[in-house]
Amino acid sequence: MTRAAYAPLLLLTIAFLLTANARTPAADARQAKPGSQSGADLWLARTAKVKFNLVKSAALPFEFEIPKKDWMMVGGPGPGAEMQIVATSKNGEGTILVERTIMRQALDPSDITDLFMELEADTLKKRQPTGSQLESRIIEGGGRRIVAIEFTRAGLAGAERARQYSFPIGESLYRLTCAAPAGAFDKFAPVCAHIAASFAARE
Repeated sequence: MTRAAYAPLLLLTIAFLLTANARTPAADARQAKPGSQSGADLWLARTAKVKFNLVKSAALPFEFEIPKKDWMMVGGPGPGAEMQIVATSKNGEGTILVERTIMRQALDPSDITDLFMELEADTLKKRQPTGSQLESRIIEGGGRRIVAIEFTRAGLAGAERARQYSFPIGESLYRLTCAAPAGAFDKFAPVCAHIAASFAARE
């Protein structure tokens, strides 16, 4: 075969390879890294399938929503810089804990980097010695940039799955943790994501 006759076949082969290797936007979304926006949506998203009540008090510098049905507050603000408030479902299949730590300086959204995410993961490992199977990601949404870490741990009634959200707001670092029995977490996850999306604090 002469070079002139071979050229059209070569061009067709190259075009086919380029088409076969091209990824559609949908494929990019499916293969997105955990830290990307497309991969983070379900971790910080409101749901219309459950009705919520706002938890707000003059004693708290923050607020968030919890399910209106079968949920209750079981703990209030703690003393000093560390603040804790606890909410739980009456059937015990979901728990929310909010903690506040005072930082040395305020962080800008640009400071919420992979390094900050790694530091939060290291801190979580120290605070949760039974924690394993950590998955961390940076989430951008609603004009803010936060870190979320999902992990498993040993609970009083067996294995649990939990997700910690780290919200740097002013000089405060809020950590909101959702937890549920390992087998019930997937059902609880949309509620957890809604609670995190509803979280707001004053600087």
